[in-house]
Amino acid sequence: MERFKYRFERHLKDLVWFLDYGLWLLVSPYKFKKIPQIHSVLVVEDIGIGDLLVATPVFRALKKKYGSVTVLVKPGM
Repeated sequence: MERFKYRFERHLKDLVWFLDYGLWLLVSPYKFKKIPQIHSVLVVEDIGIGDLLVATPVFRALKKKYGSVTVLVKPGM
């Protein structure tokens, strides 16, 4: 009996998830909006120098993809 109850609840959860997602697809106002082009990126970092050095490849990848990257860090950096 427990196994049947568990399987029933699992199928019911799946059904509710699909209904919720389908309803979102029907009434979502965001699916027709155009995404604006990104020309520059501002990165705000409140971390230490080691974390900043490790994040350097991320900044390079952002610059390669978007062109202009500005990194805002603490005054001591």
